[in-house]
Amino acid sequence: MDKSPDIMNNGSGQKISDKEKVFPESTKSDLLSIGIAHDLNNILATISGYAEMLHEDLSNDSRLSEKTGKILTAVSRARSLTDQMLAFSRHTKKTKIYINPGEILEEAIDFVRPAFPADINIKSDNPGSGISLLADPVQLFRMFLNLITNAIQSMGEGGGTLYTSIRVLDGSKVKLLINRDIVADHYAVVTFKDTGSGMNASQIQKIFEPFFTTREAGKGTGLGLSVVREIVNDLKGDILVSSKENEGSVFEVYLPVSEGLAV
Repeated sequence: MDKSPDIMNNGSGQKISDKEKVFPESTKSDLLSIGIAHDLNNILATISGYAEMLHEDLSNDSRLSEKTGKILTAVSRARSLTDQMLAFSRHTKKTKIYINPGEILEEAIDFVRPAFPADINIKSDNPGSGISLLADPVQLFRMFLNLITNAIQSMGEGGGTLYTSIRVLDGSKVKLLINRDIVADHYAVVTFKDTGSGMNASQIQKIFEPFFTTREAGKGTGLGLSVVREIVNDLKGDILVSSKENEGSVFEVYLPVSEGLAV
């Protein structure tokens, strides 16, 4: 029986060679991002305030103290993400440093692990040693977090398994896969494979469009994957998606490796 995916998409919803931006630069989208970031910061300030008071009331050796500490860490990370939303809107320059993508991937997995439903497993093949990317760590974390969250939501109440992996691929092979010019001799390929509901050809063509979602009304904003596409573009990378309904989806992110640098 043929198990080939329904379709493969490079994230543009068009031909793979098309290099047009997914996001049009418009005043309306800028104002929307700024407004969302502002409202989220207000909510986060309230959460942080109560968590800090609770943390101070608990003894240092309390298990609850450890949990409130994790809440505060999560709030701090969330604030970094809202700052990134403002950066996107203002088109400001990102702070890029040489980082190990494997470490950021593990951080993202650990970040969401406490919220995993009991019937969802995650398996990671992440050697990551010696791989170096020039990237903004918050942006990279944000991209991984959105892809992990998307996979978990796809598996839903039925549960399943998310497989993540990182490997290095020769640039010549990447060029054949993405069908466009390459910017590095080697690429880090970060894979997210889930056993969720999958998508049909029509859905795959639209998944990177802002506000498009396959979820029920009120259960998804449709912004996560469009943000992923924008970050990938900023890192001069690419993303390939394959999917089959009722079997799952595979997202492969191709990011240029910084040669001669180990992290």
